[in-house]
Amino acid sequence: MRILLDLEALNDQKVLDASEYHKVQGFVYDKLISNTEFRDIHNLISYKFFCFSNIFPPTVVKSGQIRHLLFSSPDPHLVKSVFSNLRENLLENVINIGDQQYRIKASELRETRVIEGSCTIRTSTPISIRIPENAYALYNINEKDKKPKFLYWRSNLSHDIFLTMVLNNMKSKYKNFYNTDSCNIESCVQLIVLLKEVVIHLPMADYTAKIHDQQINSISRSF
Repeated sequence: MRILLDLEALNDQKVLDASEYHKVQGFVYDKLISNTEFRDIHNLISYKFFCFSNIFPPTVVKSGQIRHLLFSSPDPHLVKSVFSNLRENLLENVINIGDQQYRIKASELRETRVIEGSCTIRTSTPISIRIPENAYALYNINEKDKKPKFLYWRSNLSHDIFLTMVLNNMKSKYKNFYNTDSCNIESCVQLIVLLKEVVIHLPMADYTAKIHDQQINSISRSF
């Protein structure tokens, strides 16, 4: 299930914020989730099982213009809890996301269903892949590319590494959410198309890192 938010800009944006996604993350935790029964979800060691988009369309916004934000989860209870919080406490409220100020004008609950035998899943928000140090030998990481603890995938590394780790992540989350040991993602994913490589700015403890991500199309059969 998904929630679509309509946001009215209250000031003119000067430039696009390269680290906007992480500021949206703060809004999601502090405003959307904090007043629900899922308020402690950030502290979970396991997967969180929700997603959110960047603010879109991704263009410099002027005062009075409307932008949108999506929140989604395979857990309908989580989505409905967030939606109730939005309707009861946040509509018409003024919020700050980074340097940009918006008013929440509307929220809409949407249910997404796969009604055909296959579907195409497109990632408009880029995917980051972090390769743990203990997997360097498995993926034949060159000595010059190795970093302590982990390495973010970048364009000089094999795309096979990227795709393998995406599929492994999907399998792990599927097993965790459905509490099963059986998952054959490979039989469901017919084709993965890399759309383009992008660079995002990831705030770290005392610096900002530039991370190379990919946007993809995945053509899949239903489970």
